[in-house]
Amino acid sequence: MIEAGTPSIVDASMLQRIDDDGVRIELAPLAVHPVTFTIAGVPVEVRFNVAGAAGIYRLRYQHMLSSQAPIMTAYAVARTPGETVFWAGDGPLYCWDRSEIPDRVIAFFADAVATTTFLCSIDNVIALHAAALTDGRSAAFIAGVSTAGKSTTAIACFRRGLRLYSDEFCLVRAGGVLPYPRAISVRREGLELLLADAAPKSPVDAWLRANRGDDRENVGFDELFGNPACPAPRPLRIAFAAVAKERAPSVRSIAPAQMLAHTKPFARLKPRGLAGVAALLEVLQPLTCYELTLGPPDETAELIAQVLRADRPAGPKAS
Repeated sequence: MIEAGTPSIVDASMLQRIDDDGVRIELAPLAVHPVTFTIAGVPVEVRFNVAGAAGIYRLRYQHMLSSQAPIMTAYAVARTPGETVFWAGDGPLYCWDRSEIPDRVIAFFADAVATTTFLCSIDNVIALHAAALTDGRSAAFIAGVSTAGKSTTAIACFRRGLRLYSDEFCLVRAGGVLPYPRAISVRREGLELLLADAAPKSPVDAWLRANRGDDRENVGFDELFGNPACPAPRPLRIAFAAVAKERAPSVRSIAPAQMLAHTKPFARLKPRGLAGVAALLEVLQPLTCYELTLGPPDETAELIAQVLRADRPAGPKAS
């Protein structure tokens, strides 16, 4: 729940861009609460002047924390109770100046600004806004907007024996999909859907029952799955785009060029313009691509597992 005075739905597009480089000099020294973590092996840092926001952010990246010196730094600084400024490196400055916002919204905006900059700065990595998972041999992603049901589907897939790299970004490098175990937010609607499923028993079940009836933010992989370790990189072979919800799940085969339309608007990568489109299409071209209509979570997860099994390459299963 968003506190009074803050819009019920918060989106990074609500931030206002400002042009005043003197703000960096003025505000950067105030950011004395750092959170350092790694993305694709690169140490990065977000600095806050609000300790509560830094604590929430640290929870969000609890399985990615690092003691290495950061290569890139972002900032979230509340200049007044009603004005907070966000920026990363020498990138654009963004401001929220409509009202006082709670610590978790500061952390949310900081993450939107920081991760966009970080992920667009790392060589040879393409980040797709998608859940990423594996059956131990191949990797797949499920793309979709924030309310598409990616997290609910990803949890259901875990109950069906698949393992999760991330419910937020699928990081693709030449060697395969990389872990991005940012903590998961579980909406109560998705939680109820999972509890209503006649799914196979799994370590997730006790957590679902204990947390029934409320939204939960920043749930660590260890808390939810019983083991924070992410699977090793695996080659990306399957792409799903969640496009609808019906009473029963289904998939429709599409061309990689069609998948481009589902992934390009929210992709993060260093090449820009036509070079970026070409780099993204190069990742998608070898994949088997589907539009995915979501049904009940367990039925959807079983369908995804079936698709992975049907497309499974030869060779022994990796651990």
